[in-house]
Amino acid sequence: MHFMKNLDDRPERAQRLVQARLARGFKTAKAAAERFGWKNATYNQHETGRTGYQNWLSDYAKAFKVDESWLWSNVGRGPGGTPDLSIPEHTKEKLRLLEPDDLMDVFDYLDGIVDRAVQRSRK
Repeated sequence: MHFMKNLDDRPERAQRLVQARLARGFKTAKAAAERFGWKNATYNQHETGRTGYQNWLSDYAKAFKVDESWLWSNVGRGPGGTPDLSIPEHTKEKLRLLEPDDLMDVFDYLDGIVDRAVQRSRK
């Protein structure tokens, strides 16, 4: 059986940056850089993964209409606008260590935070 290997060895953050750009309709890195006033060489380095883009995270997220958390760690709203509600594996590992009552406390606490956020968003 033959398994296809992912040949894209760029960091996942760089790959998500390209995915966000393409989803917004920019066929090239240069087109996006010119539209938003970024230096082409700098933006290209971010897309290729040669340099990190943490200092540009907010600008890129706003331009491409995705959450900063999605660009940086694949959690949150990515292209298409629907939030990724999956729980990161490292968080799942921690949750598995909890006793059932403690786990329910965590979910109750989270539910309260979500309720307050929903109320704020409706104002």
